[in-house]
Amino acid sequence: MGRFLSKDQRGFGHMGIIIAVVVLVAVGGVGWMVWDKKKNDTPLRKAINSAKCSYDDKDICKFFASWKATDNYSIDSTGTAEGQTVKTTVQVEGKDKTHVTFSGGLNYETITIGNALYTKAGDTWYKQTLTAEEAKNYQGDIDVDFTEPTNGGKITYTKVGTEDCDKRKCFKYEVKDADSPDTKQFLWFDTKDYQLRKMEMTSSDGSTFAATFTYDKASVSEPSPVKELGENQYIIPGQSEPTTLPGAGDTDLNEQELQDLLNQYQ
Repeated sequence: MGRFLSKDQRGFGHMGIIIAVVVLVAVGGVGWMVWDKKKNDTPLRKAINSAKCSYDDKDICKFFASWKATDNYSIDSTGTAEGQTVKTTVQVEGKDKTHVTFSGGLNYETITIGNALYTKAGDTWYKQTLTAEEAKNYQGDIDVDFTEPTNGGKITYTKVGTEDCDKRKCFKYEVKDADSPDTKQFLWFDTKDYQLRKMEMTSSDGSTFAATFTYDKASVSEPSPVKELGENQYIIPGQSEPTTLPGAGDTDLNEQELQDLLNQYQ
C-alpha cells in the first residue's frame, strides 16, 4: 500500500508539472494577446487598418495612411547637382518642430519650434520670430508630402515588386510625374508598417537625390545660447555673421524686390 501511495503521489506531481506548464502557456498567451492588442491600438496601426481609398492598389493606399499618421521621423539624404554634393539631415518632431543640417558644398543649420526660427552662423545661433504665415511657408519648404493618385491625375504610382531594404522586405514603386516625364523616381516602403524607408530620384540633367527614413523618436530642442537677429538682418548660408539688408524705406526697392533679392541667397 505504501508503494502504491508513493507511486500515486509521483504521478500527481507529474500532473502538477503539466498543469503548471499549461497555466504558464495560457498566461503567456493572454499576455501576448494583450500586447498584440496594444500594438494594434497605436495611431499608426489604426490608420493602416482603417485605410480607405478609391483605387485598387491597397498597398499604396496603406502607405498613404501610414505616412499621414507619422509625426516623428528622421531623413538622411544626399543630393548632387552641377558637380556639387550636399548632404542633409532632417529631424521632425510633431507638427511644428524641425532640425535641419546641411553639409558638403553648403554648411547650414536651422531649428524651428513653432514660430521661432533658429539659424546657426559660425558657432552662434541666431533667433528670429516668424509670422504665422512665414512659419507655415518655412515648414512647407522642408515638409515631405505626397500627392495621392487620382483619375486623370498627373502623379502615378506603379508597383515594381518587392526588395530587401535595411533588413526588411519592402514594396518598390515607380513614381511618374507628367510635368517631369524625364525624371526617374522610386520609393520603397516596408511590407509590415507601410512606412517609407527610402527614395531615389534622377533628373534628366543628371542631378540625383537619395534619402533614407528612420522612425526612432526625433528630439528637437531650443539651442542655447542664442542671439536675437536685428531688424532687416538675415543669415545667408555659408556666412558666419548676419547680413543687414536695407529696409524698404532705405532704398528705392519695394518690399517684393527686397524679398526677391533675399531669395537669391536662399
